[in-house]
Amino acid sequence: MSTAKTLREPPPFDLSLPPIAVDPRFLPPLLPWGLLYNDLMPWCPDSLATSSFPSRKGVPPWTIQLELHYQKFHPQTWLTLAADDAIDSWFYRKVLQERDKQIAVYGEAHDSIQSALDAVLLRRYTRWGTIFALHGIRQIYLDTQLALHPAWTEPEALKGLEVGDYPLVSPVAAVGTVWPLPSEPPREDLLTTLHSIDHAILFDHETPESRRAQPSGWGGSADCAELKTSSVQAAGCPPSAELSTTLRRRRNETAP
Repeated sequence: MSTAKTLREPPPFDLSLPPIAVDPRFLPPLLPWGLLYNDLMPWCPDSLATSSFPSRKGVPPWTIQLELHYQKFHPQTWLTLAADDAIDSWFYRKVLQERDKQIAVYGEAHDSIQSALDAVLLRRYTRWGTIFALHGIRQIYLDTQLALHPAWTEPEALKGLEVGDYPLVSPVAAVGTVWPLPSEPPREDLLTTLHSIDHAILFDHETPESRRAQPSGWGGSADCAELKTSSVQAAGCPPSAELSTTLRRRRNETAP
């Protein structure tokens, strides 16, 4: 078999994005830019690291304010989105492994592999940038604390949270009453985000650095959320093509 024939063959599995419960394009943008930039995305998993946000090591600065706002969402919100993100993370690792295998054999990978990596990363960025970073970073905080203190329970790991260096903005909604997903809520009395996100959106945490780094297409926390991810530093993956999305515009374009 000639080298020309075997070079950059497509992988032996379907590169279509796996099915998930919630399309992130329909999630409301609930995490303001300053909060994402200063308190959440710098501690995201390495596979989601991007030049749009600084990269930090150590324990994420989980605070009383963040925990109070996290608790206002119905628990099923996080179970659903965590399952979706786990599926996308698995798919990403599978495709990345195939990419590395092809590069080792042929010196390069099939174009469809990079397209699949871009697609699944964009889906994860959209999920994290709208709401899921709140859960993802909380989980990283808990995992770190429980690893340091194996005898602790989760409630013990959350005791003694510090107050962040931003105003103590109490949630408008009560604990477990907000349903931000575009699906039928598990209870009729839950507050959805279909007509308004005022009760669901989190506080902002602006700093001079975050204001300087804010993308020009960002329309504000209550308007739209744009994540530019032109320099993906993902587990040895070279910078991909620019993955840029304005969430509200995409939701409008794809709405039935």
